[in-house]
Order: sequence, then structure tokens, then C-alpha cells
Amino acid sequence: MKNRCLANVFFFFIGFLLFCPGYGTGQVDAVSQATKEWQWPPFGYTYQVTVIPGIDGYVIVYDENLYRGGDLSPEAIGQLKNFGVKTVITIDPNPELEETVKPSGLKLVTFNWKNRRIMEQETLDQFLELIKKNKAPFYLHSKEENQASGILAAIYRIYVENWLYEKTIIEYGRIGGSLKDDDRLLRAIMKKKQ
Repeated sequence: MKNRCLANVFFFFIGFLLFCPGYGTGQVDAVSQATKEWQWPPFGYTYQVTVIPGIDGYVIVYDENLYRGGDLSPEAIGQLKNFGVKTVITIDPNPELEETVKPSGLKLVTFNWKNRRIMEQETLDQFLELIKKNKAPFYLHSKEENQASGILAAIYRIYVENWLYEKTIIEYGRIGGSLKDDDRLLRAIMKKKQ
């Protein structure tokens, strides 16, 4: 009996090491630190992290239809067009952004998410309707320190790409979202999916 118990513990430990690639490498620590200070998120197999000249901070490339990043300059618009971006969705509208995007031929759409600590069914439906009405690829714009665009990207993963909730929140946490602070929002997204 004792040997059997020790064998189970041993196999659990080996399985943990094999199936938790971030354990012991600092990647887990990098995720928890990402909300405390600006830094690059760890690279992942479900997204790419890149720098585009003229965009504040880094850009997350989720797939060929969804990009997410900070404020844009005219220099960045050309690069986004090279990626095929057709629509810029902002949750932090400002006059400078409008002046930059409007003349470029890209469509600028403002998504009004009034209370970013709550995800109501109406808000979720409005975002999904906005995705359906406009042409992809999309660039989700928000301020650097703002994880609200990360929540919208999670909605995109779950509802448009049919990702599992668990896979989505793992990606959200790896990219720098706080699973603790944003737990209510993330659970609300899961409830809406069911």
C-alpha cells in the first residue's frame, strides 16, 4: 500500500513537470509580474508578440484577423494596412486617434463599454454585433495599461473562434491579464457562453 501511494505521488509529480511547461522557467512569475509593471508577455503558441513602429508598447497578434495594441501614429497605419487590417475598434477614443485613422481609409469604430468591471449580456452582444457588422482583420485599440481590450479578445476567442473557456483564460493570463482581479469578468464571459 505504501509503495503504491509513493508511486502515485511520483507519477503525479512527473506529470506535473511534463504538462506545466512554465513551471520552474520564470514564465509563471512573468505572468504575475506583468500586471505590476510594463514588460513583454511571454511568447506563446496561440499568439505572437511584436513591435510595430508607431504603436505604443507591443502588439499582440492573435491570428490573421485580430491584433491588439496601444495608441497609433500615422507611421503605424501603413503597417496595419500591410497586415490587411480594415477596422480599428477603440475602447479609449480620443481626438488624436480619430485624426490619425480617419484619413487612412481604415474604419474607426468606438465600442462604448461603460463599466469595465462588469460584463453584461447587452455589452457582450454589442461587441459580437460590432464584429459581425465590420470587416476583419480588426485592430483592438486601448491604452497600454488597460486590460479591457484583453477581455474583448477573450470574447473573440470564445464566441468567434469557438475556443474553450479554459484555454482562453490561460492565454489571457499568459499575456498579462490578472486572473485574480478580472475573475468576475472572466466568469461572466463563461456564463454567457453556456
